[in-house]
Amino acid sequence: MAGKNAETKIIRKIKLTDSPSDPVTLVAICSSENEFRLSWLLNAELSTNFSRYVSNSTDSSSLSEVDIYLSPDPNWAILLSNKLENGGLLLPKHKKFDFILGLKSVDEEQVKALVAKIRKVPGVITAILVEDQSKAVQNLLSLF
Repeated sequence: MAGKNAETKIIRKIKLTDSPSDPVTLVAICSSENEFRLSWLLNAELSTNFSRYVSNSTDSSSLSEVDIYLSPDPNWAILLSNKLENGGLLLPKHKKFDFILGLKSVDEEQVKALVAKIRKVPGVITAILVEDQSKAVQNLLSLF
């Protein structure tokens, strides 16, 4: 029997969602350089700090088929190849673009300025803001 010092326990139900808390902005980059060289050029020109992410995963998902370069920035940035090893594309609507740069927590003016700077990076042919972002790519980027 409970005495005078009995505790009242409150149970709360928390619902987890799969959607990212902050929007992700995608920039498509066309370049003749490989992933390593492009990340090095972006680091030099934009003062980013991309480093190659090594996945310990052994699954056969599309994530394991792409070289991933992450920035330790708190707003983070991720650089991915648009072309998968199996011949598929992360952004099929932008098949002429070689890379995808994902940015979190940036406003529209910052993105416009960044795209203009990326276009001036040696080895970059062009860069555009991706307006029609697919949910699959959003979910992939939200893993980081």
